[in-house]
Amino acid sequence: MIVAGFGSAEALRRAVASLAPEGARVETFTPDDLDEATEPTKSSAVPIIMLGAGLLGGFGFFALQAYGTMSGYPINVGGRPDFSWPPFIVNAFEFGVLCAIGAGFLGFFAINRMPKLFIAEDACDELREASRDGWFLSVRGGDPKRVRALLDSVGPIALKEWPE
Repeated sequence: MIVAGFGSAEALRRAVASLAPEGARVETFTPDDLDEATEPTKSSAVPIIMLGAGLLGGFGFFALQAYGTMSGYPINVGGRPDFSWPPFIVNAFEFGVLCAIGAGFLGFFAINRMPKLFIAEDACDELREASRDGWFLSVRGGDPKRVRALLDSVGPIALKEWPE
């Protein structure tokens, strides 16, 4: 992991822009919020996980109810057909929503690698300045020599390499 400090938000923006084609994971640490242009945007997989879990849970619960009334424990009540599906829809929908919510909650934690008891950035003393008057970024991944050269070209105030 490489940590670099900059004197202004503009220098930090230039550094993030220069690292974007490198494909490394960049995190910024600043005293105030930067606009969205500095953070590389990528779509989240959580909505896809939630959709899949909701559909799988809903169809699975519908199939479970259909199996129970048709094969597992058939009861003829009032001459209704063996596969009387309309009452199953409400329960299947509710179970599908429950599965989607649970998968979204767990998927969020899994994708963001939480909870994490130790973050390597916490060991860097320079990053404590970010809450007061510093503009820092940490870079993980990519070729360390190339990342260091790109950061040197932008002109950081501080540049340190930390083990991950």
